Amino acid sequence: MVVKDYANWIGDDHLLEEYQETLRNRPWETCECRICEKHGIEVCVFRGNDRNRRRGFHNTRRFYDQFAEELPKILVATKGTASLSGYETIKDYLQDKHSDFWEQVHDLPVAEIGTLHGDGVQEWWNETPSLVSFSPDRIAEAIGDQTERYQHLFLLTQDGEISPQIADSVSKNDCELQLFDDPEELRESVLKACGRDYSVGEDFVPHPPTIDTSDGLDVLVIDQCSGSKEIPDDAPVFNQAETLEFSREELLNRGNVPGIAAKDLYTGRQQKHVKDASRRLRGQGHDVDRYFISAGFGLVAEDDPLPPYEVTFSSMNVSEIRERSKKLQIQKDLKRVLTESEYDIVFFTLGSDYYTSIDVDSMVQEVPADRIGVVFNREVVEDQFDNIVSVPARTEDAKRHGTIVVGLKGHYMKNFANRVEGFETLKPQIIETLCRQIEEETTQAAFEKY
Repeated sequence: MVVKDYANWIGDDHLLEEYQETLRNRPWETCECRICEKHGIEVCVFRGNDRNRRRGFHNTRRFYDQFAEELPKILVATKGTASLSGYETIKDYLQDKHSDFWEQVHDLPVAEIGTLHGDGVQEWWNETPSLVSFSPDRIAEAIGDQTERYQHLFLLTQDGEISPQIADSVSKNDCELQLFDDPEELRESVLKACGRDYSVGEDFVPHPPTIDTSDGLDVLVIDQCSGSKEIPDDAPVFNQAETLEFSREELLNRGNVPGIAAKDLYTGRQQKHVKDASRRLRGQGHDVDRYFISAGFGLVAEDDPLPPYEVTFSSMNVSEIRERSKKLQIQKDLKRVLTESEYDIVFFTLGSDYYTSIDVDSMVQEVPADRIGVVFNREVVEDQFDNIVSVPARTEDAKRHGTIVVGLKGHYMKNFANRVEGFETLKPQIIETLCRQIEEETTQAAFEKY
């Protein structure tokens, strides 16, 4: 009550749910930084210079920890030769004896580069050893110790092969060994492991992906359930309490309960438009997988049978949505869908409550850098990722298209399906234009700038 009264007094009452969640989770008790261990909840209190400074130290440490965890640890090398000791530095040797390799790797980001011999991989800035050994056993022992610190070892050899004992020594450390005989192929694989799509100028600059449509698109649509449903007149309808208490299978196993395919159950304006768009895309030779985020049953495929029910996330607050999502394992199941197949385009046709259920700002990171993700009204996400486009879908946009906000995302998808045919390549901004273009304004010239 004290926190609530204080929040109301200073005008922070709109943050009360977040305050309650923080106090309930007590994150300072699980943080391993010394600031939290010593000062506890004081780190979370936004009053006083001493508290703010401590929180700054905490945030800096947590950023460092996350950066270290997410940053791929990559070792890149080529196997040395007997002439190695005849050079002053490893760099001199690589530039002279392995110039093709050096040209392809010297400017790679987030990678340590060197040559492999009996002492393991010596990096390019080191002096060369006075004595050189290429005994497989000695190399295996050295590289085994060294790769404990790495996730990837990219190795160039003359024939793209290495002795079994060296390969085994690397794999025992859960370090992925990739062998190459072509420096250009090695380079492309390293860039892919970095997790971004890069072009090279004076520096590495991420760029928006370009999708080739010539062989058809693989499209994933993450739709949401709707309050409007098609239910047989004689079928029982489960209320919110029953739906939240029992699983889908338990409800379907009850007598006189029909199993209705998700794509047929949800009949909201948006869902009808998305259904039409999916049918249109399939008719053009594209593959479309459609899933629904259901407040009742989690992530369901469009053909999954569902019992009639009445519950949506719109009836829940943020904390309840997150708790329900966790119970239904929505984020875990959606990540699995995103990672098990290589979709060219992923449409997240969801409202704000459903974005909360999947933690959309985090989920879009599961879309590979060379694929395109489409979200709505999430400009901050678009600013962070070159392969994500945020399409405005607010009241003023709905008026322009002669519809209402609740159906606008589906309307955009129909626009995309009706206009994508004939485009040999797609970029994020082209997709936005295809979605938003008013019919009478649509001309090929409107897209040429992309």
